[in-house]
Amino acid sequence: MSDKKGRPIQLGEAKRYAPELVVHSDAGRVATVTMGARSGCYLVSLPGSDLQTVREPQQVADLILTARPGGRS
Repeated sequence: MSDKKGRPIQLGEAKRYAPELVVHSDAGRVATVTMGARSGCYLVSLPGSDLQTVREPQQVADLILTARPGGRS
């Protein structure tokens, strides 16, 4: 965007955030998944557990399914 004289209009500070997936169940939050600093690395946060780093999407799904109320079925 620019003004009438062609000068750019400052719209404010642009901030970038890592994509985040928050998984919920009827009982509440099950997990939060974000991308790590390196490509192909997922950071999985589960309630009552330390942050876990995994490389494969299947591992992310397995952690989420195991952490949800009732476990994996």
